[in-house]
Amino acid sequence: MACRAAVESSVSQVDGVESVRINYWTGKMTVVLDPDRVSDDAIIRAVERKGYTATRIDFV
Repeated sequence: MACRAAVESSVSQVDGVESVRINYWTGKMTVVLDPDRVSDDAIIRAVERKGYTATRIDFV
């Protein structure tokens, strides 16, 4: 669970991210963001800085 908190913290610090939540059981992360201020790549880099990988699955 500490891993989830570390990744959520890293992603939440990206400018333009409004909220982030990782579902521990599915391994999926939901990010609410301002697309004019942040890119998918910035989110993925924030995850990778914590030693994990991320791939964009959906955009709603």
